Amino acid sequence: MEFTRLGRTGLRVSRIGLGCMSFGEAAAGMHRWTLDEDAAAPFFRQAV
Repeated sequence: MEFTRLGRTGLRVSRIGLGCMSFGEAAAGMHRWTLDEDAAAPFFRQAV
C-alpha cells in the first residue's frame, strides 16, 4: 500500500480511499439517502 501525507496535517493516509458514509440500509435507521448494497455495487466495482 502506498501512503502519502494528508495536506499539512502530517497524517499518513493510503492513496486509495473510498468513503462509505453514503452506503448502508436506510430502513435500518441510517440516513434516507444511503445506498443499499445493490445500488452501491457499481461504485465499489469502479473503485476496485
